Amino acid sequence: MENRAYSILESKEFDEEQRTISGWATTPATDRVGDVVDQFGVQVAADIPLYLYHDSTKTVGRAKLGKATARGIPFTASLPFVKEPGLLKDRVDEAWQMVKHGLITAVSIGFRTLDGEVERMKNGGLKFLKTEVLELSLVPVPANSQAVLTAIQS
Repeated sequence: MENRAYSILESKEFDEEQRTISGWATTPATDRVGDVVDQFGVQVAADIPLYLYHDSTKTVGRAKLGKATARGIPFTASLPFVKEPGLLKDRVDEAWQMVKHGLITAVSIGFRTLDGEVERMKNGGLKFLKTEVLELSLVPVPANSQAVLTAIQS
């Protein structure tokens, strides 16, 4: 089963050549559905896909998650500049334009729980103690409002 945790993007600058965004993929804050992802229990590959809306048929780039800190897990992601006309160019350009113009303001991690490492919290939510992050997605509505994008460079 794959789970999702969300974060807000806060756009500060754009770099049209690089199409890079960065910020916080997840934080230790309780999200809007009452769950928490323990950032120190996250495992992730060096490079993961960047999806649009958690849809694996809508890959728009690649992401790298940084080392967990008390604040959360930072990320950097890039969307390629596709020159050839076609569906890929249209999809990536659309995703970039939505981020650039503030129509998509959040990211979300797609993850799976490892070794059944989940705790029930007093609020009824779940605390995911050990997880594997499989992907990062651009989404319009965040659950974790404390995880923010700090820069957009194009």
